[in-house]
Amino acid sequence: MKKIILYFLFSTLTIAHIANSAEPKLLYTIGTASLFDKIDDLAIDGLEQSYILSKTENTVYKVDSQGKHSKNWQLNTPANHIITVLLNSPSANLYTLGYASECPNGICKPLISKWSPEGQLINQWQPIKPRISKIVISGNNQIIVSTINKIFIYSDSGTLIREISGFSSPSQPSGIQHFLNIKNLAINSKNELLVVDSNRKRLTVINLEGKLLKEPIYNNLMIDSGKTNSHSLAYDTQGFIYDSQSDANYNNTNSCNCVRKFDSQGKLVKTIGGLGSEKGQFIAPKFIALSKSNNLFVADSGNFRLQKISALASPIWSAGDSLGSFKHPNGLVADSKNNLYVLDPGHYRVQKFSNSGKALSSWGGFGKTDGKFIDLTQITIDKDEKIYIQDSYVDLTTQQKKKRIQTFSTEGVFLGTYDAPWPSFDRKGNSYSVIGRVKSDSNQTEYFIQKNDSYNKITEWPLNYENSPSSIAEGTHIYPCLSSLGIDNEDNIYTLKCSTLRTYVSLHFPSYNNSISLLKINSTTGFMAEKDLLGPLSTIWGPAIFLANLTISKNNTIYTNTLLEGSDYSGTLNKLTAFDNQMDIIGNYPLGNRSFVYENNAKLYTINSDKNIIEVYNANPLLKAPILQKVETLTSKGAVSLKWQDRTKDETGFKIYRCKIVDTACTDFKLVKTTQANVTGTRLPAPTEFSAPSSYTYKVTTIKNEEGSLASNSMTVSF
Repeated sequence: MKKIILYFLFSTLTIAHIANSAEPKLLYTIGTASLFDKIDDLAIDGLEQSYILSKTENTVYKVDSQGKHSKNWQLNTPANHIITVLLNSPSANLYTLGYASECPNGICKPLISKWSPEGQLINQWQPIKPRISKIVISGNNQIIVSTINKIFIYSDSGTLIREISGFSSPSQPSGIQHFLNIKNLAINSKNELLVVDSNRKRLTVINLEGKLLKEPIYNNLMIDSGKTNSHSLAYDTQGFIYDSQSDANYNNTNSCNCVRKFDSQGKLVKTIGGLGSEKGQFIAPKFIALSKSNNLFVADSGNFRLQKISALASPIWSAGDSLGSFKHPNGLVADSKNNLYVLDPGHYRVQKFSNSGKALSSWGGFGKTDGKFIDLTQITIDKDEKIYIQDSYVDLTTQQKKKRIQTFSTEGVFLGTYDAPWPSFDRKGNSYSVIGRVKSDSNQTEYFIQKNDSYNKITEWPLNYENSPSSIAEGTHIYPCLSSLGIDNEDNIYTLKCSTLRTYVSLHFPSYNNSISLLKINSTTGFMAEKDLLGPLSTIWGPAIFLANLTISKNNTIYTNTLLEGSDYSGTLNKLTAFDNQMDIIGNYPLGNRSFVYENNAKLYTINSDKNIIEVYNANPLLKAPILQKVETLTSKGAVSLKWQDRTKDETGFKIYRCKIVDTACTDFKLVKTTQANVTGTRLPAPTEFSAPSSYTYKVTTIKNEEGSLASNSMTVSF
């Protein structure tokens, strides 16, 4: 399942820590975040230490010569400047090129900076020409900058040493062959500069004084590279030239996604890599660098890793995709031994963990062949411990997205394909699926839940969603949310319904009200009950994209998880709620940003989207949280009364928590009162620090001796 988002308008809500309350206990975490979030450039120093730039975080990741993560730091860039390029440097210092984020008259001012190995700024200066196309650094730390038709050489303190507009040929010593369109530059450790002139379709090697070192090469494959993109260039002391070829369409398995090696005459002598996620394969290898010993370093952007390749084109190591590291995990299941299987889409694989969280193995890899994956979306397991995994890819012939379901053993052995709708299973082994049929008279889709038992007997329950035609100006779109089908021990079926109602506030400005509800279907009578979860929530930039998932424990506790993100950048809300099988709310989990939840063996496994890890909590709360019904002000000086619904019979009391709202959010709930049992309300005096105007949010929990419930809903009053 992809990241779950819902676009709507709302004020920012922060789920705050509730001190001393019965919050779910974090037992342990599983996995680590992949080392690289995004790869925007690569540099290598003289010790074969690698530096990876992530512009979104303004962070440099340092990897030692053995592929181990050494450290990372944020670059303290000048105001309004964004680092875009790292420079290979034989010294321990790091050089960067940045541009001002504000560009008067469309001209962004460049800035070259020198940094210590620990990321401290040493000095910086501006080149005399604002429009820089390429930049490299020589063995003696001279900065070589190209514009569209000239090359400028600076000292590392910014002093202009030389300007080169072309070169003189031995056959024409009196004439200058000018550059027309400098597409790329590369320099080797002998300070021989390779210049790619795309307009003249010419490769030229000059020294730093502008003298031609050998005859130019014309009409080379490196220049006429077709539809693929030559992102990065490297040049070694033996005259070999390397360029990286990348295709942004990862579904195109015919694209190169490789590094090509040319001899000194421009003849292609080797292709290194190819599309894939195995060692030595690449997806979008946008940046490359060569060490003095001609080891090749490849920023394998689509695999979120760095690879080191030997001079003989053999993979040495990779950093960023080690076993146990995640990039965008989005689904998980457990087997009968409580081993855990996690989808890791960023690395195109499934990872297996023990019950204690130890990484055991992984399988998969990028591709459309059996056992490989492209866009991982869902995972489930049946009673015979056959694992079902769904991914999708783009069919290059039709340009349509296709879904497929593959089955595996718990050891990752490919078993076959599953040519049926996505299944959910009860504990008896029956499968359930959501299916849609298009009505011929209205072209609308009718949705059903279909059960297929062990005797292949099929039973269906209509969901009775009323959809308006999509062609009319105002209408309703209702459909089952993805990954939202579950069956309890009494064969009741639960699913989540996603709804969007479109209206027009004016002729050209539609408004969308989006909501999610929980449905329960009695499999014997077909009776359907519904409970609102979220909404209606308004969006104005298009209908919401909203998904949710649910999971059911052995004692019939239903957990629903929804992540909402406003398209107008108004904030993010994640709601994780526990219900009993009568759809009465047990309580809310204040866990923050979670994209997936799964219950197994009294443990609640949640995917923390911010940290790219799995957090495991205690599950199956027994005490029901009260329902806070009313909070009223008694005076203008902060005194309030609270009323709630008591939903337990044997509690020993209730705890009331209060939080002062600061900058539209609560950051610290504090226990302010403990009541006796069997009460449904209380009064609170004004806070000692009270001053008007101010707003406070209140929550209540049920307690039974040392046991506590989850928190109730919250209510806010203003003074």
